[in-house]
Amino acid sequence: MKTIAIFERICGFMVMLLFISPACKENEDPVPTNDYPKSIRQVLSDQVFLNKLAGAGLTITEDNPGYRNYFMLKGVYRLQHTCVSDNRTPKNLNSTYADYRLDLALAPAGNSVSYMTDDNLDRSTKIDSITVHVDSKLNFTVFFRAAGISNNISYEALWIISGKSPQLQPNSPLPLESMYDCYVILSKGPDPDNKVADVGTVRIFKDPAGSTQAIAASISKPLISEAGLRLSRPKLLTGH
Repeated sequence: MKTIAIFERICGFMVMLLFISPACKENEDPVPTNDYPKSIRQVLSDQVFLNKLAGAGLTITEDNPGYRNYFMLKGVYRLQHTCVSDNRTPKNLNSTYADYRLDLALAPAGNSVSYMTDDNLDRSTKIDSITVHVDSKLNFTVFFRAAGISNNISYEALWIISGKSPQLQPNSPLPLESMYDCYVILSKGPDPDNKVADVGTVRIFKDPAGSTQAIAASISKPLISEAGLRLSRPKLLTGH
């Protein structure tokens, strides 16, 4: 009788495994919940996260209101992108990505930011929560929350852009130096082909050129698309 009872228990346990296993398989790669910030406020208060950015070369500027209140920067810049950090897909390190056109208008009276690729397949559709830090050496960091479209997939992300301006109040668009940018994917629409990076992805890029010249003073007029070769590069938000 003992043998029969033990056999029945083993059979019952195996049946339970049959029901439990599929549920586990569906979530074998769960989205992390606590290892990335969900807002600009969390970015600024999470020293562990800031240390990770600094370790990849992207240093958050300590804000000096005395300089920020006189800081003006306006221009369209083409940023080259080499991946220097990816928390979800390390194989992306040192990969070269599509160039982005970054439109910056930073001034005491208000700030605006937008971005897009030459083919317009990656672009911002809504920008809010813009925060700007400037220090006495004219290093600056811009934080914002963006809604965008990448390869026809909608997404929301936090963006951080860091660099240096050579003058306090330029009368015309000037080069930007030591440019880094980073995004944190907060959400995305249906993406069966994994065209956009996973939620929770923190990907950091460096402009390998070191200095980026302004290509226009305003993005109000369409810019001529350049070099078809650039369009073949993977987009910044591409999935695995």
